[in-house]
Amino acid sequence: MRSSLATLSRALVFPCVIALIACLVGPVAAVTCTELVTPNPGDVLDNGCIDRSDSIHWAFDWTDCPGATAYHLYVQHAGALGPAIDDNTLLSSDYVSDEAGSYILDAKRFDWRWKVQAFVDGQWGEWTAERSFDVEPLSTDCSSTPVKKRTWGKLKSLYH
Repeated sequence: MRSSLATLSRALVFPCVIALIACLVGPVAAVTCTELVTPNPGDVLDNGCIDRSDSIHWAFDWTDCPGATAYHLYVQHAGALGPAIDDNTLLSSDYVSDEAGSYILDAKRFDWRWKVQAFVDGQWGEWTAERSFDVEPLSTDCSSTPVKKRTWGKLKSLYH
């Protein structure tokens, strides 16, 4: 009888203790399952031209996360109020941004940061550690060739 009572007591108490701990600690933290590949720390990325004859072309790459159904890329200048890129609908572990006719002022060239998180099993994992990069000086690689501008999801030529 004692053995049955002890077993019954453990069977009733153990789940309650686990539930109490979960309540106090909160949900189990998600893990980071991806790593940043490029750009590397200190890399210098493309900038546009003051005459808008060149676009900004940035490429980001990170490792695949097993079971991930989406990724969230976040890119921001250290002094900015908001992100330059904040996209949580990515289905692959890379991202290319082409911003036609755009440029970054030389005063904002340094101290850009990027990070990624993966969506696995119905929840967002932890962010990767942030990585920094810089942007080349304004008008470094300008040409007189017209750029393509995105308009309502379509491309059209803009002649200057």
